[in-house]
Amino acid sequence: MTTIICSRCKATIWPKIGVYGGGCELNVNGEFICDECSRPSAGLNILRDEIKANNIIRGWYDGEMPRPLEMHALMHSEISEATESVRNGEDAVWISNEDPGGLDYKPEGEAIELMDCLIRILDRFGREGWNADAIYRQKMDYNKARPYRHGGKKI
Repeated sequence: MTTIICSRCKATIWPKIGVYGGGCELNVNGEFICDECSRPSAGLNILRDEIKANNIIRGWYDGEMPRPLEMHALMHSEISEATESVRNGEDAVWISNEDPGGLDYKPEGEAIELMDCLIRILDRFGREGWNADAIYRQKMDYNKARPYRHGGKKI
């Protein structure tokens, strides 16, 4: 049996064609591109790579790497900070003049803390080399197939 490999991500397309709702396309260069790679990018991998590069420059990749559960706790702490911001009645984004890091401003608020969580999540993806765009697409495809309110769940 012939095996076809995606020219971009090197995933096996054949004999798995159709397993993930896909198939492939043959592009103008005669390359087979899997269904996942032929979709438009959500841009998450670009953000993941930018976050990783900044964290390397800032020293967060030096020495011992944080364990997964430590990283999850840090993500959770950002959600807790967002929650406190809402409880305090703060604007979604506001600027503090008190930055312990030495700058003369610091963005604060619920939206900033939620973004901090996303940054920590994408940093985890970068540390593990996970394809954020592909995993996002896989999860969204699943969510789009779910019934209304997932079968009647309440908020």
